Amino acid sequence: MPVNPPVSTILYRNSLADALIQSALGVLNHALTESCDSVHQNQDHIRQLLEDHHIGKIILPGCKPGPLSGNTTGTIIERFAEIGLGSVMDDSHFHPFAMNEQWIGDFSVRAYPVAAVVSCKSFKAKERLLVSGLGIALVPTIGFAWFDDVSEFSKIRCESYLLSGFNSIYMPNRTLCALSNDARHVVNHNGQLLLRDILKFPEDLRRSFGRSGPAKGLLQTRKF
Repeated sequence: MPVNPPVSTILYRNSLADALIQSALGVLNHALTESCDSVHQNQDHIRQLLEDHHIGKIILPGCKPGPLSGNTTGTIIERFAEIGLGSVMDDSHFHPFAMNEQWIGDFSVRAYPVAAVVSCKSFKAKERLLVSGLGIALVPTIGFAWFDDVSEFSKIRCESYLLSGFNSIYMPNRTLCALSNDARHVVNHNGQLLLRDILKFPEDLRRSFGRSGPAKGLLQTRKF
């Protein structure tokens, strides 16, 4: 699959999560032929429609009324992580973990010098995010979710993520802006911000790709 393909190449599975995202795209007058990058950048509007469907404020066309189960919400967010990855790299550079390896995370990403893990959650981090990944900086973990609880991201908690091998955690900008200054300014081992706007996920990946040598075309985890 080429880099930044139509989003239909990801939203093809016969699941409620795919149907909901497709329906939300239709409401927003976006076609499935749009690129992954375009859909990822419209994530805030899609998320709002899905949240309104969840609480019964609206019913998305062709979908059963909410509320949505935790499994469905989790799958929706996994799809957006996959859309973000697919917008900047072809599918030979990342793959979902097999069922018996999902204690590690959701996606393995080819990187230099070793690899990276993307761990997706729904709206809450709890302890599940902290214990995902391999716990080592050499194979860093990237958190990705629609986190909505600012109390889960104190400065001390963020430092715990660093000790557990995380180098970045992506969340909606509205949550990020509500955090304390101390938490927002925690930096990872590479001097980059730990907590980041979820819409900048593809941009950050692209910026960290190697341009030459053994890291060419790969995510350089020391720069991410």
